[in-house]
Amino acid sequence: PIATAWEKEALCILGVDYSAGRDEIYKEKCKKDDLLEFRPNFQRSFGDEFGNAVRADVAKLGSSYIAILVYMFIMLSRRDSVHSQIFIGTMTVVIVGLSYMGCMGLGGYIGLPNNQLNNNIPFLLLGLGVDDAFVLSSEFMRSSLAKPHESTVYHVTQTARHGGISILITSATDALAFLVGSATVLPALSWFCQFAGMGVILCFILQI
Repeated sequence: PIATAWEKEALCILGVDYSAGRDEIYKEKCKKDDLLEFRPNFQRSFGDEFGNAVRADVAKLGSSYIAILVYMFIMLSRRDSVHSQIFIGTMTVVIVGLSYMGCMGLGGYIGLPNNQLNNNIPFLLLGLGVDDAFVLSSEFMRSSLAKPHESTVYHVTQTARHGGISILITSATDALAFLVGSATVLPALSWFCQFAGMGVILCFILQI
C-alpha cells in the first residue's frame, strides 16, 4: 500500500491523475505540464488504466441490463391480468440474484479469491436466466393450449419433460465449458471460470 500511494503521488507530480475525479485534492494538484507530456509505466499503471476503462463502460453495461429486462418483461407479458406472467419475469430477476450470491458465497467458502472479472458474472447469468425463462414459459403455454382441461400438475410435468431437458443441456454445456476453462494457468481467469460454472449450475437448479 505504501508503494502504491508513493506511485500515485509520483504520477500526480508528472500530471497524471488516476483519482478519476473522486479526489478533489488530486484534481487540483495533478496539473499537466505546459511543455511536456508524460506517459509513465508504473507498477500500478495497468490497474489504473483498466479501472478507468471499466468505469467508462459502467453506463453502457447498466443500459444493457435494463434493455434485457425490458425485453423480457415485454415478451413474457400479456394484456390480460390473469396471464400477464409479470411474476415470472420478477422471479427470473430474483433467481439471477440468488445464483450470483450463491456462486460468490460458495466460491468464497471453498477459498477462491474474488477478482474484477467476477463483475461480468451477473450479466452472464442474466442472459442465461432470461433464456431459461423463455423456454420454460413457452413450453408451459404450449402444453396449456394443447390440453386446456388437464391439471396444472400435468402441464408442469410436460414443461419439465421438454423445456427442462432443453435448459439442462444448455446449462450443462455452459457449466462444463467454464469448469474446463478453470484449468487455465492464468489465476484470475481460472477463478472466474470456477465462479461462473457454479453460478450456471445454481441458476439451472433454481429455474427448475
